[in-house]
Amino acid sequence: MDKPSLRIKHLNLRKSLSAEDHQGFSALIFKRLLSDLMRHEHIGIYISMAHEVDTRKVIAWCFEHHKQVYVPKVLKDGIIFVKIQSLDECTLNRMGILEPISNQASDGIQLMIVPMLAFNERKHRLGYGRAYYDRYLRSHACMKVGICYDANLEPLFIESTTDVKLDKILTEKRAF
Repeated sequence: MDKPSLRIKHLNLRKSLSAEDHQGFSALIFKRLLSDLMRHEHIGIYISMAHEVDTRKVIAWCFEHHKQVYVPKVLKDGIIFVKIQSLDECTLNRMGILEPISNQASDGIQLMIVPMLAFNERKHRLGYGRAYYDRYLRSHACMKVGICYDANLEPLFIESTTDVKLDKILTEKRAF
């Protein structure tokens, strides 16, 4: 199955989750993520949209524990990460994604929490198709942790040579 077909399949799988499962699974993933969050001070993380693993509670936890939080901003040729101290420093972009108002890129991310639609057991992710994260992660050294629902494990997904392998993947059922 090609990547565009897999994306459609896994978007539909995520949309089929009940609100209770979405919140419950997100809470379990957050618990698995806590040990990594505690070990790092500079956290790169996406701001979740509907049907993604909920990261807003993770972001709130980071603020409460005085972690430095960096969130992505889409630019013409890729993404940058901007340090924020509150989600109030963000606004919806033209694609309906919450992102920082500032264009001031920051470096120093130690732990990157990566979004994904699906993944394989070789720790590769299927993203949304623009390769923003692959290009960013290829040029920035940090621990790369993908978070996803266990139902999005995709044995038919074969990574390409340009896909960046993650260090760890966390689901509501397992960590590997």
